[in-house]
Amino acid sequence: MELNDLGRPVAFLAKMVCQRPLAVQLVSKGLLDPNRMRRFFDLSGLKEVMLDALMIISDLARMDKVSFDSSPNGFVL
Repeated sequence: MELNDLGRPVAFLAKMVCQRPLAVQLVSKGLLDPNRMRRFFDLSGLKEVMLDALMIISDLARMDKVSFDSSPNGFVL
């Protein structure tokens, strides 16, 4: 998917990640994969995608440590 096409899907994920079961599933399926996060934070992409990615990370961090247990590396960048 091209960077310009990521706006709506990432915005949708940013709104849905507040639901704990979905958040745990998304993280376990690789939402916080460093390569994926690098694409979200690509400076040539849309600013909205970058802001939504920051919202996703912020919401997950607020939930608790359980949200990050599925992350193999424990970091996103």
